[in-house]
Amino acid sequence: MSDESGEKEQVDVLVSGFEVFGSHSVNPSWEVMKEFDGCQIGGANISAKLLPVCYEGVDKHYPKILEELPALKLIVNCGVGHRQKLKVETRCRNGPYFRLDNKSTFPPTQCCNEAVEMDQEYNSSLPLDQVVEACTKESPDLILETSNDAGLYLCEYTYYHSLQSGKCPAVFLHVPPYDHPYSHEQLKQHVELILTKLIACVS
Repeated sequence: MSDESGEKEQVDVLVSGFEVFGSHSVNPSWEVMKEFDGCQIGGANISAKLLPVCYEGVDKHYPKILEELPALKLIVNCGVGHRQKLKVETRCRNGPYFRLDNKSTFPPTQCCNEAVEMDQEYNSSLPLDQVVEACTKESPDLILETSNDAGLYLCEYTYYHSLQSGKCPAVFLHVPPYDHPYSHEQLKQHVELILTKLIACVS
């Protein structure tokens, strides 16, 4: 992301999505989030990153991504979830992670951070109930709710990394597969609205 002089602009918001996995030949989390790369929403500059569906890959690459973005004000990780609705996840847990990733592996200790207890968890500091209320009021066809179970897979694993870093407020957004019920354009519009409300919380 550069300005007209060619200098790199400060990144305020990191958004991420995942590569394909399992029965998903397309992962809408990345297809939608990559469209915001280099964009500005609510005065905030956005950078989008593709993450692997691999515990070791997230451990290796994601902390480096965070280190390279020192001025972050917000992190919005995104993954594909259940049909019919979008969910903002209120918390993440250290484990247990035993569902196999794209390399048919899982963490040896089943924890994201083996130095702390498995039942250790973090909660998002963002006012997610208010965000949900504001978004659904503005867009009546948006089915959005809060959730306290991010699934104990790569989604929650990455979310744990985000909150554990302590860099800035973070949240995980689950989106449904395409056409259940939203098209790509509809999903993009809904995600942009959610991002707008989240960015307003940290501006």
